[in-house]
Amino acid sequence: MTRWPDRRIIDLFGIELPIIRASMAGATTVDMVAAAAKAGGRGSLPSALLKVKGLSKASGEVRAATKTPVNLNFFARLALL
Repeated sequence: MTRWPDRRIIDLFGIELPIIRASMAGATTVDMVAAAAKAGGRGSLPSALLKVKGLSKASGEVRAATKTPVNLNFFARLALL
C-alpha cells in the first residue's frame, strides 16, 4: 500500500488511514461506524438525535464490534435572539 504523504491527521487521531467517516444522522448505522474504524479510519456515530439510553446502547454496540477509537458527533443549534 502506498503511504499517505501528510501524516498529521493520522498521527493526531491515531488511525491508519486519513479517512474520517461522516456522521450523518438518520443514515449511519452502528455497523458502518465499526466498519470504518476496523478498516483503519475513524468511524463517527451521529449522537445528537439519540436520547441517553439510545446513545448508551449504540456506543456499547460499537465498542463490542471494535476497540479502535470512534467519534461521537453532537451538533448544536445556535438561536439568535
